[in-house]
Amino acid sequence: MPLGRSPPPSPFAPTGKRAATSPINNQDKRPKENVPPGTSDVLSRDQKLDLIIAQFMEWNPIMQKLKDADLAHFEAVNYKLQFIDDEMEKIRKSNIMSNIIISGIPEKEKETPAELFQITEDLFANMGLPQIDYSYISRKGKKIAGKPRIVQVKLVRQKDKYLIYSKKAELMKTDSTKSIFIRAEQTPLERSQEYTLRKAGKFWQTSNPTLKFSIRNGTMTMTQDGQQKQFTVTRDGDIQEKDGTRTTYYATKDGGFQEI
Repeated sequence: MPLGRSPPPSPFAPTGKRAATSPINNQDKRPKENVPPGTSDVLSRDQKLDLIIAQFMEWNPIMQKLKDADLAHFEAVNYKLQFIDDEMEKIRKSNIMSNIIISGIPEKEKETPAELFQITEDLFANMGLPQIDYSYISRKGKKIAGKPRIVQVKLVRQKDKYLIYSKKAELMKTDSTKSIFIRAEQTPLERSQEYTLRKAGKFWQTSNPTLKFSIRNGTMTMTQDGQQKQFTVTRDGDIQEKDGTRTTYYATKDGGFQEI
């Protein structure tokens, strides 16, 4: 951990006297903008901006009318953009619904598509699944010396994906397949959210060795000393607690996470 940086507290840290250093109760540590005299330092950037605009609008009714019109237009456009983005994400998920990703399959120097097909078929056969139908198999990602690329498999039937999941334990029975892992393919958004959750979990874990976390279907479940909390990622890329308090954290430039 860099010198001069205090260790990250646990999201389970108690409130009270330690509230100032707890990530659950900490104040916004993001850079402070210039605000009118008397403005509280604990306000978020959006709150400060709203306050500045409100003070400006008090003596300019014409600008107030323009602001209201622009705000209504912006909210309508933003709603439509969010709707389109949500629909596009549904399409992306639908397109890869039957796909799986296999990591850990050794890659030959000049591997041909036919060789990769045969390797994958042999893998399924060793799992007791000789009748798996697929329409496409390919390596994905940039070649890195000594590290095999992942394998994307587009299955013909979605039910075959769950059949493969039910046989994943077979991979642990042979030394040659113990390092092979199978998972569902994710959209770019899902990969980004999982990366953010994993980064947050590891950040809090650095100074809290008893803290454990797991990530499944876009939700990070964190446990410590018998307590459990769950976190998801917001549209803005922040970490948000899944409960009534809706505690939210943003990523700092030094790689940490701070409560908003």
